[in-house]
Amino acid sequence: MDLLQYVNILPKDRNKLNWAEANGLWAIARNKLIGLSTLEVYIDQAQDKELKMLVELGTTKNAVPHIKMIVKLLHEEGLDVPSMLGRSSLENIGKNTGEKNFFKDHEIAVSLREVIRLSLFITFRAIESAVRSDVMDLAFKVFRDDFIGFRQLIDLQTRKNWLMSSPGVGTQNINARERLNWGEACGLWSIARDKLIKLNLYEIYLSQVVDAELKKALESAAKKTVIPHIKKINLMLHEEEFEIPSMFGRTSLDLNVRDTGDLYFLKDYDIAVNMREHLRTVLFLDFEAIMDSVRSDAMDLLWDIFSEDLQGLRDIIEIQKKKNWLLSPPAVGPEHKAQR
Repeated sequence: MDLLQYVNILPKDRNKLNWAEANGLWAIARNKLIGLSTLEVYIDQAQDKELKMLVELGTTKNAVPHIKMIVKLLHEEGLDVPSMLGRSSLENIGKNTGEKNFFKDHEIAVSLREVIRLSLFITFRAIESAVRSDVMDLAFKVFRDDFIGFRQLIDLQTRKNWLMSSPGVGTQNINARERLNWGEACGLWSIARDKLIKLNLYEIYLSQVVDAELKKALESAAKKTVIPHIKKINLMLHEEEFEIPSMFGRTSLDLNVRDTGDLYFLKDYDIAVNMREHLRTVLFLDFEAIMDSVRSDAMDLLWDIFSEDLQGLRDIIEIQKKKNWLLSPPAVGPEHKAQR
């Protein structure tokens, strides 16, 4: 018996938020509302002028506007929003912690980095599960804003000698440049390895795909992201005198469509849904590497890779929508609506 014939795996109304999207947005707003009280303490306690300004801007220009944008979208969908946790509004930000300075500036800086890391992780989860364009746009805006603040904080920590990161790999100094730390080196290596593995799969998919639009997306992903990303990462690792991932028997990074014979054993639908999962996997690896990165050139490279992989995910989601191939959680139904 084919049990799948009794299961409606596609949401009936793709214009509604699905469960993952609603939960992702709600979690971002909740996290930022909870974090406001901590940020208010940091603002009042910070003595260093640059640090105080960074926390103030992160609060008033990022956290508060992000909460408002998400709450507005959830209200428009008729959904519950996170509790304000006793706040009467989001307009009066600030706390009086007294005259005693019980937080040192370096303690605030290292704690704030962890606060932003958690916020970025929660927002990343919302991005990789989103299918509606406006939700993806909003989640990516929040992520990008927080990432800019994350980089500014790391720059401040570096200049003030407050930076806590994993040790550099090796002891020699390459061209008087700071070595990649363990997290950066491992993150870059893992992305290159994953993309090498995916390249083999894409070459098989290209031999099986029938739909012209999906074929174009596969070719574009391989030629414009997968292969260039491997080359750029391998170049950085080579310049650092590190080993690069094994080529798995490949003699080059050229795209070579495999000869799989005359039998089409993969349907276009199978290829599309698997391609989306491949992109979600590499986005997670991109994100992990970014979170451990402190060196500007490594962070620049990783941000470019992440942004291009995310665009690839968005492209495949649009194809899935158009072809009715989209597998996503059910839409939020009337029973999940806020009670008015």
